[in-house]
Amino acid sequence: MKKYRQALEKLFENPLGFALISNILTAVTGLLIFRPFFEEADDLGMALIVEGAYGCNDYHIIYVNTILCRLEEFLQVFISGVRWHTVLQYIFVFIALTVLSYYLAHYKRGRFAAVVIELACFYEVYTSLQYSKNSAFISVSAVVVMLDAIRREILRKNGGYDAVKNLLRCDFTAKQDRIVMIVCYALILYAMMLRESLFEMAVIYALLPGGITAINLARKSDAKIFVKYAVYILPVFAVMFILGRVNSLTYD
Repeated sequence: MKKYRQALEKLFENPLGFALISNILTAVTGLLIFRPFFEEADDLGMALIVEGAYGCNDYHIIYVNTILCRLEEFLQVFISGVRWHTVLQYIFVFIALTVLSYYLAHYKRGRFAAVVIELACFYEVYTSLQYSKNSAFISVSAVVVMLDAIRREILRKNGGYDAVKNLLRCDFTAKQDRIVMIVCYALILYAMMLRESLFEMAVIYALLPGGITAINLARKSDAKIFVKYAVYILPVFAVMFILGRVNSLTYD
């Protein structure tokens, strides 16, 4: 018994283990203990259109990017009987919450903040399902974590990282930061395709810390660091522009 307790304590001590266990419990609570429902009729209607419940499959769904609808159609062909419009939201919400908890678990008292966020959000993102709300939540979570990972990466290369380390409960490695950034890029792209207008509104607030950092860098005339921020951020926004353009062309 003592051996299992020590193994569990060791698992919880690891930020990834803590994030996975706490979010699995959160997801189970929201999906099994509570009774999930569609907050609005929109999600059910969209799912039925993609599934072909009205006679034929159609990927032209208002607000949702047609590329995402095509992906849902593709998955429906290979694994029918699954409501992919809903399941994909659950998958990406779980990843977003896990990444956010993993990020916070590295900071002193961050685990307490992670648990508070999970308890505050689980009902809204798992039980009371609504695609616009989930798009906003995924966007904010991904952008905040991504910007902090970029900041650490730049400080690691240009000095000043010791100030960040003083705030950490356990350190991030460069590899961990890069993996987190890639995951956040994927979350951002999904959130944008799920509901672009809500994504844009959420990102305005989430980018405020990055905007303040950019202004400070500009004041210091540290153009090289400013350019490095842009190098990390602009590619994902370029892909988003392409996805938005492709979506527009399908309606022309």
